Amino acid sequence: MSTWSGKRQLTYLLIPLTIVLLFGVFVYFKYFHTAPSCTDGVQDGTETGIDCGGTCSLICSNDSISPVVLWAKSFQVVGNIWNAVAYVQNPNAASIAHNVSYEFDLYDANNMLIVSRQGVTDIPPGKTFPIFEASINTQGKTVKRTDFTFSPVIKGVPASPIVWTKDTATDPELIVVHQALTGTSTSPKLMGTITNPNLTTVGPIQLTALIFDGRQNAIGASKTVVDPLAPGVSTPFVFTWPQPFPTGAVACELPADVMLVIDRSGSMASLNSGLNFSTTTPQPLTDVKATAENFLSDLQTGDTAGVVSFGTTPSNPIDQPLSADFTLAKAALQNVSISTSTYDRDTDIGDALNSAGQALLASPNTHTKKVIVLLTDGVPNEPTSTVTNYPTVYAESVASTQRAHGIDIFTIGLGQDVNTDILTNIAGSQSQFFSAPTTAVLATIYNTIAQSICIQKPLVIEIISQVLNQ
Repeated sequence: MSTWSGKRQLTYLLIPLTIVLLFGVFVYFKYFHTAPSCTDGVQDGTETGIDCGGTCSLICSNDSISPVVLWAKSFQVVGNIWNAVAYVQNPNAASIAHNVSYEFDLYDANNMLIVSRQGVTDIPPGKTFPIFEASINTQGKTVKRTDFTFSPVIKGVPASPIVWTKDTATDPELIVVHQALTGTSTSPKLMGTITNPNLTTVGPIQLTALIFDGRQNAIGASKTVVDPLAPGVSTPFVFTWPQPFPTGAVACELPADVMLVIDRSGSMASLNSGLNFSTTTPQPLTDVKATAENFLSDLQTGDTAGVVSFGTTPSNPIDQPLSADFTLAKAALQNVSISTSTYDRDTDIGDALNSAGQALLASPNTHTKKVIVLLTDGVPNEPTSTVTNYPTVYAESVASTQRAHGIDIFTIGLGQDVNTDILTNIAGSQSQFFSAPTTAVLATIYNTIAQSICIQKPLVIEIISQVLNQ
């Protein structure tokens, strides 16, 4: 009986205590407790830093990657006016930064600062995008280097660091189509259209055109702004430049391995019937060597060149193996001479081609164009055999095999005593055989061959659209 009575008294006691406790909890959460937030200045809740990370929109500095400046360059518009462009990559796929300060610094050839230009920009999430500053006056100085920095120190005061926030919004789709660039030698012009395929109005839209040469060097840039586009609407745009782009370096579709095959038979001492082996500057060989040297100067970075000379037999070892150092091939050409031995005054085109072809096919270079440029003033008469017309049959057979292995052969017939049919057959086509009645036309011929070897890459055009004031 007493046990039951004690339990009842305990129950009566717990009821008011529970009520008091619940009231205290209510008062605490109502008047004293502050819920975790992203603005309270302390790390709480799911935050991984103070007011950042977790469910907060602000991203902690340790969780973000600095934007990468891929390149920065200035382009002369006309006279003293230049445009500066920085090409920037944001590696943060879902992070955006607003009102980020930046600075362009333009320097002359003596590394002296010409002018600085500051601005602010948004950094879109996961994008590679341009930052464009137009109409910078350099006061007549030529820009040789352009530096670009984010959050610079301006007048001794550091700019605010980059603040990243979460952004998973999807950019509206825009369709940009452009025509071929025109007027590149006078006043370049680029025209096209931009279309809004979305169900809502988009814009205004900034369009930036970047022009690259064959080596992917930026050679021109321009910017325009398109008014807001209603759903399904297209509008034209045009970029113009008041003067041609700088030529820059020529880029070929493929680098080339080139073997120069030079006739040094006795007839190369004179295009006339009388030979004078005592002369120190036998002609036409002297002119041929000089012109071939100039040809080597027309080759491009990434090409290689070698030399094989021939008389009754080709040089063994060859005069110069393939090398990217063209001075070696030029020196080898200078050393080519007509033998004073009567044995070495004949013409073995077949074995000379074979030596050149072996050098090309043994080259470790891959994805290169293989080229032989043969110059001769006569017809093959070596090696001898009982087979009728064997030197010609042999030379044409060697050339056919080399062409089957992907080697391009250009032939030059110098003087009046060449057999055009043989040299055309060796080249494999009429377009790759060249007749040179005298050495005066050799420069033009070699230049034409150089242009045939180097098929230039076209200019690359990139147009980047950025929606403003979203």
